[in-house]
Amino acid sequence: MARKKKEPNRADELIDEMLEGCSSPEDILGESGLIQQLTQRVVERALAGELTHHLKSPAERGNSRNGSSKKTIQSEHGDLELSIPRDRKSSFEPILVPKHHRRIAGLDEKIIAFFNCSSKKSIKLSSLMLDPDRTVMFGHQDRFEAT
Repeated sequence: MARKKKEPNRADELIDEMLEGCSSPEDILGESGLIQQLTQRVVERALAGELTHHLKSPAERGNSRNGSSKKTIQSEHGDLELSIPRDRKSSFEPILVPKHHRRIAGLDEKIIAFFNCSSKKSIKLSSLMLDPDRTVMFGHQDRFEAT
């Protein structure tokens, strides 16, 4: 019995494209390898989405983006230097990378949780962050709603 051939999708094509430039395991898994670069970019995009949603709140009327600040966090893949977005009123509290935290254990699982949630699913943050009383609703990929 012949196996069904898996249909290629856009994600597989992008991964193949990125791997074309890699000639050794170090290029993929090394300190500045592909995995490290992807993790950094995904986290920064998620943080930008969190701030976008935060600024859409009625309570944040008159608030706006105010650049970003550098923050180095320690993860399973080594140190990540991130650009953390800021707002003018300093009321933005990131969920993925909380303020005043430098070591983020389970970062990969948190990223996967952000993108695996359906639009109406809620998750108790006890599995994601340090504040177990906070529930997060995940909507569109650029919207994160704390309730």
